[in-house]
Amino acid sequence: MSGENEGGWRGLLRDPDVVVPASVLLGLLLWGPEGDPWLLDFDAFGWPAHRAWMARFAWGALFVVAVPIAALKLWARPAGRRRSLAAWGLGLGRWRRGLPWGLGLAIAGALVMVFFTSKAPTMQAEYPLYGHEPLPTGELVAYEASYLLFFLCGEAGWRGLLLFGLRDALLGDRDDASARLRAGAQAVLWTTFIQLVWHLDKPTAELALAPVWGLLVGAASLRLGSVWYMLLFHWVSNVALDLAILARVG
Repeated sequence: MSGENEGGWRGLLRDPDVVVPASVLLGLLLWGPEGDPWLLDFDAFGWPAHRAWMARFAWGALFVVAVPIAALKLWARPAGRRRSLAAWGLGLGRWRRGLPWGLGLAIAGALVMVFFTSKAPTMQAEYPLYGHEPLPTGELVAYEASYLLFFLCGEAGWRGLLLFGLRDALLGDRDDASARLRAGAQAVLWTTFIQLVWHLDKPTAELALAPVWGLLVGAASLRLGSVWYMLLFHWVSNVALDLAILARVG
């Protein structure tokens, strides 16, 4: 009996539905609330604020995305289609629909950020994350490019690996439309809850929008079969917010 239990535990510890979400959640813990690691103080290195934040972005991408993918590929034992990263939301999905949607929403989101959101004092106090220090053009471009890693954590991490993995785990062996819709809705709700908790210290307007964003973008990612199009939307919108705020306070 003990041998069977040991084998069962060994199998559980290599089950992708356990390994991947555990890795992502551990990564979020190591990344820290709002992407500010509690294990490592990047400000203590004496770097400029924007470079310290670039290091935080890379730290998050390592633990929230790269390590869980490595755990999936090198440790877990997924079966069938779940061996592919596409099954976890990291493929192209329905790209003919996703690409125009992603680009269109990115443009719309950027316009909203420039003409409305960037005017809010609470948002000006929060963004850019490194502050309002004027940067040379090359440094600013490097910072905003590395900002993509920040959104990689959110979209590829908990809305890719976590959301798609949870949906398929809840679905089990069922494959009818009703079961997929129910499992998808449950997965979106759970990952949105995690997103809401992560945003608790954000400005009130951003906190209020976090669950709405989580529900809509989670549902859209599942519908498109990929996280990349909503990631494009998220990144471009926030880059536009940063630049609009810098232009207003500069």
